[in-house]
Amino acid sequence: MNLNILKEFLAKNKKYLCSLLIILGLAIALEILVFNFSSLKTMGEEPVTIATDVVTDDGGFFETGDITVNTEVKNVYIDGVILFNAQSLSAKIALTDEGNEYEYSMPEFRVIPEVYSTGYVNIYPYGKVNTINISIAVPEGSAAAVGNIIINAKRPVDIKLLRLLVMFIFLWLIFVFWNQENKEFVLTPYRKDSKVQMLFTILVIVALILFGKRLAVSNERIVSSPWPHHKQYQELAESLSVGTVKLLNKEPAPELLLKENPYDTIALSAENIPYNMDYAYYEGSYYVYFGIVPELLLYYPYYKVKGYHLNNYSAQYLLFSVLVIGVFITIRQLIFRYSEKTGKSSFPYILYLLISIGFTLLSNNIYLVSRGDIYNVPIMAATAFIWMGFGMWLIGVEKNSTTVKRIAATAMGSLCMALSVGCRPQFALYSLSGVFLYLFVESQGNKGNKESKKSKESKENILSLSDRRLFKRAYLFDTLAFVIPYALVAMVVCWYNYARFGSIFEFGATLSLTTNDMNHRGFNFDRLFKGLYAFLFQPVNLTLDFPYLKSSSIMSDYMGRNMTEFIYGGCFAANPIFLLVFVPLFGLWKRVGKEAKALFLTFLSVGMVIAAFDVNGAGILYRYTCDFMPAIALSTLIILINIWGILEDKEKALFSKILFVLLSLLAINSFLVFLGTGDSVNLRDNSIMLYEGIREYFRV
Repeated sequence: MNLNILKEFLAKNKKYLCSLLIILGLAIALEILVFNFSSLKTMGEEPVTIATDVVTDDGGFFETGDITVNTEVKNVYIDGVILFNAQSLSAKIALTDEGNEYEYSMPEFRVIPEVYSTGYVNIYPYGKVNTINISIAVPEGSAAAVGNIIINAKRPVDIKLLRLLVMFIFLWLIFVFWNQENKEFVLTPYRKDSKVQMLFTILVIVALILFGKRLAVSNERIVSSPWPHHKQYQELAESLSVGTVKLLNKEPAPELLLKENPYDTIALSAENIPYNMDYAYYEGSYYVYFGIVPELLLYYPYYKVKGYHLNNYSAQYLLFSVLVIGVFITIRQLIFRYSEKTGKSSFPYILYLLISIGFTLLSNNIYLVSRGDIYNVPIMAATAFIWMGFGMWLIGVEKNSTTVKRIAATAMGSLCMALSVGCRPQFALYSLSGVFLYLFVESQGNKGNKESKKSKESKENILSLSDRRLFKRAYLFDTLAFVIPYALVAMVVCWYNYARFGSIFEFGATLSLTTNDMNHRGFNFDRLFKGLYAFLFQPVNLTLDFPYLKSSSIMSDYMGRNMTEFIYGGCFAANPIFLLVFVPLFGLWKRVGKEAKALFLTFLSVGMVIAAFDVNGAGILYRYTCDFMPAIALSTLIILINIWGILEDKEKALFSKILFVLLSLLAINSFLVFLGTGDSVNLRDNSIMLYEGIREYFRV
C-alpha cells in the first residue's frame, strides 16, 4: 500500500522532482567549479618548499629574504602555524618577475591557524617569478612558528555544505518565481485556518529566534564588554535595590562640581577634570539617561532573583525574540486586514514568509542584536515593542473577534506602545497610528481591492468617528484597555524623570556627559538637510574586496560641529524595497483605502519627524537610523499589501518576482552590515575566527 502511494506521488510529481535534481546539480557544479576553482587550478602543480621551521624573532618578525625561484608561481601557502599570545599573524609577499625588474610588494594578509584556508593566497605576477621574499609578523610580545612556507601548493577541495544549501535554496526560489508552471504554488493564498501554514510559520519563528541567539554572541568584544560605562543598567539595578535612582559609587570630582558648564566635555578633558562618559549628570549626582523600561523589565528583576547581573547581549537577545514574534504578527494582521476574502487572503503565503523573514532580519535589526551594548539595548527594546504593539492593536480591531480577545489585544498593544516610550521617548509618535485604528475605523477592513472602486463614495470607504472603538458607550472596556496601560507606564516614567531631574518631561539626553554639549546644540536647517540626506539617500559604499561594504562618506563643509560616526548608506539606497513608499505617486493612490492611506501617511510622517529629530539633536550615527526604520518598514508594508490587492492576476506574477529581487537585495545588505567594519566594535577586529571563517566561504 505504501509502495503504491510512493509510486503515485513520484508519477504525479516527476517533472518537479527532475527540476529539483537539476537545481541540486547546478548548485553542486557552482560549489565545485566556482568556489573551489583554486583547488582545481593547482591540481597539477608541483609544490616547492622555500622555508621550513620558521620562528619569529624577539620583535615578532621573520623574513625569508630574496629567494630565487625562476618559475611560475600561482599561490603561496603558509602551513603549520603555531601562535603564542596572538590570534593571527600578518604576512606579506614581495617579488620580482619577468615584467618587473625591481621588487614590488603585494597587500598584507593575515593567517589564523584555526581557519586553514587563510594560509593560502593566490598571487598574479607578470609571467615567471624571479625572486620572492615573504615576511611574517605578530604583535610585540607575541611569537609565531611556521612549519613550512610553500609555493604552488595543492589546495584541497573544500565542499561547504552550508554554502551548498544556501545556493540550492536560492536557485530553487528563482525556479519557483520564474517558472510559469509554479504560478499556482507561488500564489497559494495565506489562510487563517491552515494548520500546515501555521505550523511552518512557528518553525520559522523558532529558527529565527535561535539564529538571533547566535548573532547576540557573535561579537567577542560585545560579550566581554570591557567598557565601564556600558554597565549602567547593572549599576542602576544596584541603586534601585536600595531605594534610589542615583548611581552608587559615582561621586563627581570636586572640580566638576565647580565647573560652570559641566556638559562641555572637551573642556573637561582639556582641564583634566575627571568625569564619567555618557552618564547623565545633574546637580552633583550621576544618573542613567537611557530608558528605564529595559531596566524594570529585565535587569532589575534578574538582579533581585539571581543575585548577579544580566549582561547586555543576553538582554538584547530576549528583546530580539520579542521583535521576531511582533514582526510576524504585524505582517499577518496587515495581510488579513487589507486582503482578506471569505476567510483567506489573496496574499501568497510564500511571500508572507519571505517578507516577514526579510523585515525581521533588516540590516538595522541585525546591527542591533549583534552589537548588544548599552546604547543599542533601549533602541532594540523600543523597536520590538512597536512591532508587537501595532500587531496587537491590529488584532484588537479585527472583525468578528470576541470581546475578551479584542480587549486583551488592545490592552497588550497599548502596553507595548507605551513601553516603547519608556525606552526611547521619540517613539511616542508611533502611538499616533492608534488614532486611525481606534477612532477612525473602516467598517469593512479591506478597502484596497477592486470591489471598493464601485462604491468610492459609500460609507464603507470613509473614515468616520461613528465607527470608533474608543470613547463610546458600547466600547467602554475597549477605551479603558487602550488608556490604562498608557497611564500606568506614564506614571512610572514621569516619576522616574522627576526623581532624577525635577521634571516629568526631562528624559536626560540633554544632561548627558557625551561628546558634545547637548544643551546648546541648537537647531539649524543646514545640519538637518545634510543629515536627512545621509539617513535617507546616501549611496551605499560597495567595494570589490571582502567584506564588500564600507561605511559611506559623510564628510561635508558644514560650518559647525556635527556629530558623526558611520552609516552604511541611506535607508532607501541600502534597501530598495523601501522605495515602494513612492508608488502612490504613480497613479495608485486613489485605489488605496482611506484607513490604509491614513496609516501609511502617519508612519511615513513619523519616520521623517524622528529622523529629523535624531539627526539634528544627536548626529549622523547608524544606530539612530534604527529609530525611524520601523516607521519606514510599516509604511512600506501597508502600501505593498494594498498594491497586491488591486493588481490583476497577470500583474501579481510580475510583482512577486520584483518582490523576490528586492527581498534578496535586502538580505544581502543585512549580511554585509553584519560584517561591516565601520565601527571599532566589528567582527574583523574583535571576532577574528568568525570573520575569517565567513570569509572562507567567499574564497574561490
